Amino acid sequence: MQERIHRGKNETAFFFMDSPERELISRLDLEMLVGGVAAKDDLDVFHSFRSDPFFRLYYVVSGNVGLVFTDGSYTLEPGMMYLVPVNRPFRYSASGKFTHYWLHFRSSRLEKVRYFQRLIGLPAPPETETLMKEFLRCAEIGDGAEALIEADLVLRRLLMPFLVEMPESDYEQGTDIGRYSHVIEYIDLNLEKNLIVTDLAKIAGMNYNDFSADFHRTFGVTPKQYICRQRIDRAKTLLLGSTLTIKQISDQVGYGNEFFFHRLFKKYTGQTPGYFRDNNMLG
Repeated sequence: MQERIHRGKNETAFFFMDSPERELISRLDLEMLVGGVAAKDDLDVFHSFRSDPFFRLYYVVSGNVGLVFTDGSYTLEPGMMYLVPVNRPFRYSASGKFTHYWLHFRSSRLEKVRYFQRLIGLPAPPETETLMKEFLRCAEIGDGAEALIEADLVLRRLLMPFLVEMPESDYEQGTDIGRYSHVIEYIDLNLEKNLIVTDLAKIAGMNYNDFSADFHRTFGVTPKQYICRQRIDRAKTLLLGSTLTIKQISDQVGYGNEFFFHRLFKKYTGQTPGYFRDNNMLG
C-alpha cells in the first residue's frame, strides 16, 4: 500500500491516495454555459413543463419558488443552494416575488452518477453569494483565458458542498463509469452513425453478453437505451444552440427518419422538437 506521507532527511512529501473520490474529481469535466441574477414573479408565465440538457445551480436570496417534478413538488428556500439534474422534466410554481442567482453547466461525468440524478438542496456556505457574483464578473469580462479559468475555479468551489455530501457508493459508481470512458467517447463522437452494440463490446474488450449486462449494471440502462438517450440530449442541445432545421438535427443525431425522431423525442421529453425549441427559456 502506498504511504501517504514520505519523510526524508531534508524533505517531506505528501501523496494523494488512490480512491474513488480522487478518480472522479481528477476527471471532473465542467462546461460553463451561462449565469445570471434575477428577481421574478409568476414563473408559470415564463416556463412550461420542460427538461434541459444541462445542470442548473440556484442560490435563492429571498422569497420562495416551487419546482414541480413528475414525482413530487419541492420548495426552494432562501439561504439554500440547489442543483437541478439534467433531463428531469419539471416546471416552476412561484408564490410572490423571489430573487436568485443561477448558472447552467454541463458535465457528462456527473450526469451519469446516481447522486446527481435528483434535485439536491444544501445550506449555502457563507461565501456563496460572493462566489456567484465573482462568476458573473468573470462572465461579463468575456472569453479570455484568465476569466474562463477563474470562472471554472469558482464553479468548482460552488460544487464542493455537493461533492462532499456525495455518498461513497456513488463515488464508486463514478469509478465504474470511468472504465467505460472509451466506449462513452466513441458513442458521443458517432451519434450520427449506425451504432452497433457488438462493436461497443469490442471496444470494451468484452463479449456481447458480459458487456450488455455490466453496462446495464453500471448505467442503469441498456446500451441501446443509453445511445437513444444521448441522441435525444444532443438534439436538445442543437435545438437550443443552433439554427439547424429539425430535419437537419434529426440527421445529425442518427435518425434519418424525421417522423420517427419526432415520435421518439416526444416519448422522452413530453414535447415535440419544435415546441421544445420555442418554449425553452433561460433563468
